[in-house]
Amino acid sequence: MDNNPKAYPSLNVEEISTHLTALTGIPPCPQCDPAVTAVVCDVAALLSTLAVLCDELARIRLENANLRAAMSAALGAAADGEDNPLNYPRWELPEHDRGWLV
Repeated sequence: MDNNPKAYPSLNVEEISTHLTALTGIPPCPQCDPAVTAVVCDVAALLSTLAVLCDELARIRLENANLRAAMSAALGAAADGEDNPLNYPRWELPEHDRGWLV
């Protein structure tokens, strides 16, 4: 079963950067220079945004993995009869550090 119904194109960021670098070595063309410059700037901005989004996705995936592990630990602790099994997920919440959850 396919868990990802959308097919996303694969992006090779290094290859795109190499193509952009190669493009800077081509002699300028008065007719296409403004359009090419605009495209190069847009692609550079897209690559920068992509890097930020990839970092954010990695952070969120780690956070979710930690929460899942804490939930699993809480369920195991509850099954074992521990006094306060909700401590495991509570420790993963940012509010715990600010004293909102006791």
